[in-house]
Amino acid sequence: MANLLFYIAVFCSILSQCPQFLDTPITRILQATWGVAAIFLFFRNGKAAITPSTRILLGGLFIFFVYLFTCDTFSLNSYFTADLINISIAVMIAIVSYMWWDAYHSSLNLKILAVVILVACFILVYFIYNESLQTLDLSKRSDVYDAKNSAAQIIMASALVGFVCLHPRKKLYKLALFGAVIGLSVMVFYLRSRATILSWGIAALYLLFTVRNKKVRRIIIAAIFAIVLIIVCIPEFYTVVFDQILLSGRDQNDLNDVSSGRLGIIEGLTDYVYKYPIFGIGQKYVDCFPFAMLLQYGLVGFTIVMVYLYKITYMSWKVRKLNDITKCAFILLISYFVNSIFEAQTPFGPGAKCEILWIFYGMMLTYYDKWSREEQYRVQLEKFKNR
Repeated sequence: MANLLFYIAVFCSILSQCPQFLDTPITRILQATWGVAAIFLFFRNGKAAITPSTRILLGGLFIFFVYLFTCDTFSLNSYFTADLINISIAVMIAIVSYMWWDAYHSSLNLKILAVVILVACFILVYFIYNESLQTLDLSKRSDVYDAKNSAAQIIMASALVGFVCLHPRKKLYKLALFGAVIGLSVMVFYLRSRATILSWGIAALYLLFTVRNKKVRRIIIAAIFAIVLIIVCIPEFYTVVFDQILLSGRDQNDLNDVSSGRLGIIEGLTDYVYKYPIFGIGQKYVDCFPFAMLLQYGLVGFTIVMVYLYKITYMSWKVRKLNDITKCAFILLISYFVNSIFEAQTPFGPGAKCEILWIFYGMMLTYYDKWSREEQYRVQLEKFKNR
């Protein structure tokens, strides 16, 4: 029952981003399935909710809340922004995933989770295609639909999970998985979410240089070189890939235009950072997470968030080579960090966009806690030997 509820929560949350459901009560209903899974798993394995690693997640959230509460109390500005909600949801998903994996870890459950994510993602892609892509004109600058950046990030994360966590033995299944990953990657390009394209590129480079099989690495490098050569040498492909997708019809000589106006907005708000450097100005939406933290919460709040993210990254870094889950969690984390440079709420939100990241991060923490205990035992043993 616990497995089923967890899979349903993952599945429904991804589907909540379908164009037909956005801005309707259906979105909230689908995302509420996480609450059902959380309650059930808490009664089944609630002791796993409080561990050394989850205390760090909860402690960082609490410190951030106290800071916002203090600023909001003694200031005329509003400091309770979507960031607090996003971090709370991310921590909740991570802890629920921790409780689930701590109690039900197995290679079969990992495979089922990866398949559930891929199936939900393909249904999402189907709805997006029927709703928007059938009439898409790449020569125009108009977006596919409002939540394209969230959808693109979910699609990228799903492709990454499938590639890292599924290892089919039969050639037919291998070809099907390869085709699925390629198809989802193409979809990311068609959505023209350039931040996600860059994130996917960083993730692909990490995967490329961590492949142990040198022959496979050479084949992949050769294939990439051939694709780049074709794009550069054939004008039609160059126009589609660079002018219509990567630049989306924008003026390549105007950095502000290429950044979709982000540079101009940041430049216009920079004076507020100098005027209110310590505690910031409170609620303000800016499509650049690091700058948004500095602008809204000042140097104090920015430091709290960055130290929190450093600790989150540190825990993932330490166990990144242990298995597919820890590897996937680390790559997802890095790719979402890249995405955060161009988005306001990543890597914590909003909602379903970062769900897959925090699912695998929570699962990864089960291995971090085990590694941490073994490391502490090793240190104590070394001290005992050196006496």
